[in-house]
Amino acid sequence: MLLLLLIVLVPGALLALKVLTGVGPSLPGPRIRELLGIVEPFAPCTPSPDGVRLPTVPVSASVSGGWRRERDVQVFADEEIRAVELDGVVYAGSAVRANADGGIFAALGTFYAYRPATGAVRRLPDMPIPADHTAVAVWNGSVYVFAGFSEARATNRVWRFSPATGRWTEMAAMPRARGGLAGAVIGDRFYAVGGASSALQRFPRVVRMLDVYDFRTNTWEHGPSMPTARHHLAAVAVGGRLYVVGGRSNRSLALSVVERFDPATGIWERLEPLPLGSGGLDAVAWRGRVIVLGGGDDGKGRWVTPATWSYSPATGGWSRLADMRVPRHGFGAVIAGGRLYALGGSPCALYGRSPAVESIVLASLAGA
Repeated sequence: MLLLLLIVLVPGALLALKVLTGVGPSLPGPRIRELLGIVEPFAPCTPSPDGVRLPTVPVSASVSGGWRRERDVQVFADEEIRAVELDGVVYAGSAVRANADGGIFAALGTFYAYRPATGAVRRLPDMPIPADHTAVAVWNGSVYVFAGFSEARATNRVWRFSPATGRWTEMAAMPRARGGLAGAVIGDRFYAVGGASSALQRFPRVVRMLDVYDFRTNTWEHGPSMPTARHHLAAVAVGGRLYVVGGRSNRSLALSVVERFDPATGIWERLEPLPLGSGGLDAVAWRGRVIVLGGGDDGKGRWVTPATWSYSPATGGWSRLADMRVPRHGFGAVIAGGRLYALGGSPCALYGRSPAVESIVLASLAGA
C-alpha cells in the first residue's frame, strides 16, 4: 500500500513543482505553465532590422577602422555569457539557456578557454554549480566568478578557478545573494555593484548595494550604496575609480545613467549619461577610457543596438565609435592581443542565441 501511495504521490508532487516553478525536466506536449498563464508564451527571438536601434550621434571622424567577423564559436551561442582575459587566453562561460519547454531558463556551469589568435576552444572543468548573470574578474593568475542566478534563484556563492591546476575553489560568500550584478578590480579588491534578487519575478527587488571583496584576505565589506538601483548593468575600473553604466530598473529596461565611485573618498557622483541608454550591455577599460558596447531594451521598445561608445574622464564626454557588425545584448566583451572582442549573446531583444564573434583593433580608436 505504501509503495502504491508513493507511486501516485511522487509524480503528482513533481508535476506540481514543475507547474509552480518551472523547475524540472522538459515535458512533452503544450507548455502547461503558459496555458495556465503563469509565464508568458516563450520563443527565441528572431533578428530583424526593425528591432535594431542606431544612435543619432554620428561616428567620430577620428575612428579609422571597423569591426571584423571572426570564426563563429558555437559554444558561445548562449545569452549572458561572461568573459575575461588572462595571459592571452579568454576564459568564457557562466551563461543561460532556455529549457525546451520554455518554462524556465537553465543556468550553465560550462567554462571554456578561447585563444583568439588561433580560434581554438577548449572546454574546462564545469563550475561546481551552474550559474548565470554572474560577474567575473581576474586577479593574481586566477579567474573569479561572483554570485549570479542558479536555476533562476539568486546565489551569493563565489568561486575561483586556477588555470594552472584546472580546479575550482569556493571562496567567501557575498553578503547578499543577487544576479545581474557587475563589478571591477581596483588594486587588490573587487567592487561588486547592483543586481537583482530573483530572475523569476516580473519586478524583482533591485539593489543599490556595493560590496567590496579583498582578494588577499578572502573577506567582504560593505561600501557606500550606488545612487541608482539597477541590474544588467556594466562596470569597469579606470584610473582607480569605478564607472557604472546603463542597466535596468523596474521603471526602465534601458537606463542611460552613468555613475562613478571613488574608493579614496567613498563618494559617488553622477556623470554625463550614455547617449543611448541600454541594459544588458558590457564595458572594458582601455588607455584611461571607458569603452561601452551594445545592449538594448527588453521592454516595450524591444530593440538591441550595435553601438560602441568611448567615455573620456578627462573631458567628461562621450564619442561614438564604429558599430559592431552584430547588434547584441547579454554578451561578453574582452580585450586580447590588442583587439576588443564581442562574444556570443543575443542578436535581438528578450532571449536569443548567436555564435557570432567579432573584433576591432583598439589602435583604430586612438583618437576617439
